[in-house]
Amino acid sequence: MNILLPIHLYHAENILNCRKTFEYRKVYPKQKIDKIIIYVTAPVKLVLGEVTVIDILADTPEVIWNKTKKSSGISEDFFYTYFRKKNKY
Repeated sequence: MNILLPIHLYHAENILNCRKTFEYRKVYPKQKIDKIIIYVTAPVKLVLGEVTVIDILADTPEVIWNKTKKSSGISEDFFYTYFRKKNKY
C-alpha cells in the first residue's frame, strides 16, 4: 500500500537527499506500507517525491532513538519533544 504523508519542507528535503532515512510517527500503521508519497505542507503544498519503506520499527522512544539517531536527520531534543507523553510507538 502507498500512503500520502504530509511532511514539512525541511524534513522532506532531508529525506529525499538521504540525510534523514527515518520518518517518525506517533501512530503505528494498521496496514503494511510499501511507499510514502511525500506531500510538503504549507506554504509549499506540493508532492515532492516518494520513498520506499524498508521496515517499520515499534518500541519505546528510547529504544527507537538509540537504533535510529545516526540517520535521524533531527536532534535528540526534537525527537523527545515530538514523542513527549508517548510510552511506546
